[in-house]
Amino acid sequence: MPRPTSPLLDRDSIARAALAELDAKETFTMPGLAKRLGVAVSSLYHHVSGREEVLELVRATIAVAMADDVDWSGGWRAAVTTWLRSYRDAFEAHPALVRALTGQTVEAPAILNSYDHLAQCLFAAGFADPEILHLITLLDTFALGSALDAAAPATVWSVASLADDSSLARAVAAAPSGRERADAAFEFGLGLLLDTLERRLLLETR
Repeated sequence: MPRPTSPLLDRDSIARAALAELDAKETFTMPGLAKRLGVAVSSLYHHVSGREEVLELVRATIAVAMADDVDWSGGWRAAVTTWLRSYRDAFEAHPALVRALTGQTVEAPAILNSYDHLAQCLFAAGFADPEILHLITLLDTFALGSALDAAAPATVWSVASLADDSSLARAVAAAPSGRERADAAFEFGLGLLLDTLERRLLLETR
């Protein structure tokens, strides 16, 4: 029998299959991943050490999708805005991945490089080293939360049991619904976040 001209399995195909499993089932197991790929579980372990490494490969796959979007040579506000939008866009189609990745240490070189660029951008803007990791955590939380919100049901708050003139019912009635609401909330939060950071910079540089 002739030998195959290309490998049947590699780290990239494993990552893509794991992401498909997460999208379809909201989780994955190594046996389930092997079944999707049509290989024995033992074959996976020729390429990865286990589930945690597979998740880091998936994280790196998402990072590659973000890599070309951000121009780090411009001002910090423009760079952070693009980074947040790219982050949200990359993860919003994969809400189960967000939940899976928040449970383990970030190790994927591609995503660490993205965070390093962000840290350099914040330092160059004038933020001090002791607060940069806090800022990254804040931005990260906002982007991931917004990605989950983008995947939320069209109706997030069912206010039928409340009086029509209750504060929440009035707020729901005044706002758009579905994706339009999620996008508006993201842009509103983004503006507040960046304006607050800008004011903080002005106070620190006085």
